[in-house]
Amino acid sequence: MNNVIYQATVVTDTLTETYIGLTENHFKTRCRNHLALFKDKSKKNSKNATNLSRYIWSLKESNSSYVLRWRILARANPYSNKNYTVQTSTVLVKQ
Repeated sequence: MNNVIYQATVVTDTLTETYIGLTENHFKTRCRNHLALFKDKSKKNSKNATNLSRYIWSLKESNSSYVLRWRILARANPYSNKNYTVQTSTVLVKQ
């Protein structure tokens, strides 16, 4: 499935953390990329590291057990700054 918003939920004995991401590629490809970052310690601080992978590595380094659950939240178009417009306004401040 392409162009999806997905959620990864990490459950430990004491805490539940949620990561939400968007992928233009197939979800399975993105998920495999995340899993690869969890397995290879040399990628822990790479430019491809994500907040999710950093969190998983912190759990691994503290020998904490965790359960990771994936879920598709919605389909969405990928972000493009070409399609993004910002409305600006001017604020006048009296001095």
